[in-house]
Amino acid sequence: MIFLVPLVIVAIIVIVFFGGRLDNLLNCKFKHSWLVLVALGLKAISIFGIYEILGLPLAVVPYIRILSLFMVVVFVLLNFNLRGLPLVGLGLLSNTLVILFNGGNMPIKGDYEYLVFNGSDLDKFKAGFPVDSFILASPSTKLSFLGDVMSIPWGGQYLKFFSIGDVVITLGGIIFITYCLRKNTYEKFNN
Repeated sequence: MIFLVPLVIVAIIVIVFFGGRLDNLLNCKFKHSWLVLVALGLKAISIFGIYEILGLPLAVVPYIRILSLFMVVVFVLLNFNLRGLPLVGLGLLSNTLVILFNGGNMPIKGDYEYLVFNGSDLDKFKAGFPVDSFILASPSTKLSFLGDVMSIPWGGQYLKFFSIGDVVITLGGIIFITYCLRKNTYEKFNN
């Protein structure tokens, strides 16, 4: 989520100062974009308690999250020829691996739990249970260096911490947005 803020800022700068056109982005031809829509739906099911409404057990929620991430990885691979998407894919793969190896949850560095959680969620979190698809990093955490190990104190909830993968996704997204929005690159971009 942290990567959305700089992407919007870059898009505005490219449009205002470099003659970028929003319709270039709207007209971009992605292959199998439905994968992202289904992945977002699965992510919503796993985070917002919709799994309960659907009668799915809590035990399947981490697998739903992992499936949603892999669907986005497949989408990126199918669109790998678009500028910036190889970096987006690398960052996404980094995040997917750490989540996969930690039971479908993103580990958060121990100092950061107070930035986001409080009350019973904080107690649950500190007891080692996942909260909102996050777990507290510990010595047994796999690939913990790929988890949410960096923070921005002024970010909003869930924007206060981020991973190396988020940084790489953001860089790839900036390249993609800049290239796609710029005037006169649309024709080359889609050919």
